[in-house]
Order: sequence, then C-alpha cells, then structure tokens
Amino acid sequence: MKLLDKKKAFPQVRINTDLFEAIMTRRFTLIQRRILDLVIRFQYGFNVLKKSECNQSNFLILGISDSAISVNLKILVVKKVLIITDKVFSINSNIEEWEVEINKKFNNLEYKVLVTRHIELQKMKQISNKNGLNNSKEGNPLISLNNESK
Repeated sequence: MKLLDKKKAFPQVRINTDLFEAIMTRRFTLIQRRILDLVIRFQYGFNVLKKSECNQSNFLILGISDSAISVNLKILVVKKVLIITDKVFSINSNIEEWEVEINKKFNNLEYKVLVTRHIELQKMKQISNKNGLNNSKEGNPLISLNNESK
C-alpha cells in the first residue's frame, strides 16, 4: 500500500544510525514504537532536522486510543526517550539518558556480522557494476558469494 505519491514533496526519512539501532534494540511496546515512528517521520523526514510541532490528538491517526497515547507518551517522557515542550515533540538524541531496557534476546554479534556482510555485498555489487560484469551466474561475484555463505 502506497501512502504518498509525491516523492519530492515527502522525501525519505534519514535518521542517525546510532539512534535507529538504539530504538531497534530497546524493549518498546508496539504503541510506543508507533509513536516514535511518527515523531521520527516529522523530526527527520523532510530533509530538515526539526522538532515536530503537533499535539497529542495528532497521534490518533495511528489508530490508537487517546488514553493509550496519553499513557505511552508519559512513559516515553519519564524514560527520557521523548522530549515534549509546549506542543513540540522530539526524540532525545542522547541515547545514554534513555531508561529503556535493552532487549536481552537481541544478538549484537550476529547483527554486526549481518551488517558487515551486507556492506561487503553492496561494495562488490558496485565494483561489478563499474567493471561492467553481467548478471549471469558466471559473471556475478555476488551469486558465488551468496552461495558460499549458505
């Protein structure tokens, strides 16, 4: 389902990797993640880093009840993840201040291996594209690398 048609009017969200990984590895509820996602969209999503000006009722578009939004906004503020001043919402970029438990099942070592492998594959793809290698099995180093890792 495509929500927005105009890429230029609504550019991609570019978020700091450390912040993204901190959110990914913490134990947030689904409602808290939806709230954070909406704040991220408005704080980082228009190629300008700015705090999102809105009020609590704007979160109703997430399909969450007003009382659940209120409770979870308070939790995110108390745990120092979200900063709310007047009608301005922003994510606390000082991750060290967050008081949210890290997901104990998150495997940091496997994650780093996966990220490193992905970066290496992307570099190989760029090199093969520069050298004009075709996408056949014989001419594509990515296919042999992918098969070796299985």
